[in-house]
Amino acid sequence: MSIAVCLVGSCIAQHLSPKEQSTALSAIHSITVPAVRGHMRFLSDELLAGRAPGTAGYDIAARYVATQMEAMGLLPAGEQGTYFQRVPMRESVNAEAKSSLILIRDGKEVRLKSRVDYLYGGNLIHTESSAF
Repeated sequence: MSIAVCLVGSCIAQHLSPKEQSTALSAIHSITVPAVRGHMRFLSDELLAGRAPGTAGYDIAARYVATQMEAMGLLPAGEQGTYFQRVPMRESVNAEAKSSLILIRDGKEVRLKSRVDYLYGGNLIHTESSAF
């Protein structure tokens, strides 16, 4: 068992009743390399189609994690007695067809190709952003 798991276990144990400590420590001891590898294999499978929020793959992954928590004996602490909690999210979509990057050198324009010559990302702080 890793040092990190031991530290987490000792921190958890300080704040729980003896029964809760037993349940929490049992859950911690179930964390093994093969177990983590199995979970990662399922959660990274193409079946889940990327797991982007709001997609079926995301919902499947969330339900899988919830059932694993239930199987470990962890009590739900989410909304309405579930393992789930709604979290507001913001999506960033780049309008690639409307975007361009042109360099001017010695008076000549060099038009760069998106995803070939440069990469850019969205601005999640503002609802809309534009360089000009």
